[in-house]
Amino acid sequence: MSSFYPSDHYDQVSVFPNPAADVVTVSLNNNSSRILKIKLYDIAGRLLIEKINPLSGPGNTVSMNIMDYSPGYYLLNVETSEHTYVENIVIE
Repeated sequence: MSSFYPSDHYDQVSVFPNPAADVVTVSLNNNSSRILKIKLYDIAGRLLIEKINPLSGPGNTVSMNIMDYSPGYYLLNVETSEHTYVENIVIE
């Protein structure tokens, strides 16, 4: 069973740039874990993007195109093989 942590709890997940305008990158700073799923929600809680098993090669970094979304605050949910992390992001 995975645990829920704000992303700064263990500083395991980096999301950059933040704020972002066109692309946001999610990087997992733990080599023993793997990104399994990434979800982007708007402030009303609507699911906008869901990427399941987003990694196609080695490494733990995923880029997401966000240029089609309106400026505002969003919630990024990153599920790894060990935990689930949540990060607030701003789209400009």
